[in-house]
Amino acid sequence: MADLIRGLLALALAALLYAQGRGAPPLRRRAFTLAAPGIALLGFSTVSLNMGLPYPLAYTLTGLGLALILAGLFFLIRSWQSGELRELVQRYQAEAAQERERREQLASDKRDRTE
Repeated sequence: MADLIRGLLALALAALLYAQGRGAPPLRRRAFTLAAPGIALLGFSTVSLNMGLPYPLAYTLTGLGLALILAGLFFLIRSWQSGELRELVQRYQAEAAQERERREQLASDKRDRTE
């Protein structure tokens, strides 16, 4: 039963990774679309051992899943190096700066009221 739950969680994670890749820049999209089936294969290989699949085939599926995940990681690193994530990081930094200014303004307003 626990392996079945792990398999379902792996499928859910694979679906989330695939959805994350849609609409992303090319290298990030490739990273997520490679990692998603890799996660699904790992989940399937876990479940398949309990279903009676021969060990060599299950190990082959596990190796293929790991290879896909590593390929996805490679493309995610290349995406970061090529600057595809730069605008996302800049947007997060701008939002953090705005939040910091808002908190400082609230703190100064609170100090003014107590004086």
